[in-house]
Amino acid sequence: MELTKLEKAMIITTFMAALGKEELEMCIDEITFEQLDIELEEILNENVTLKQMIGAGRSGMNKIIQDLLDES
Repeated sequence: MELTKLEKAMIITTFMAALGKEELEMCIDEITFEQLDIELEEILNENVTLKQMIGAGRSGMNKIIQDLLDES
């Protein structure tokens, strides 16, 4: 199951909110973080509604869970 860009963006922003921006910065270099920040901003500013964001978060999480269970 392939995640959409919006699903990926929602999962990453959820981790950023939960762990903090500083923790994510420790995982990737500064240039990559800046690129990620720009990409997330572009994805989330594409006239995406709150309902679409919530749906993408749920859908992305469901795909990850199903993929994990399928591997078992």
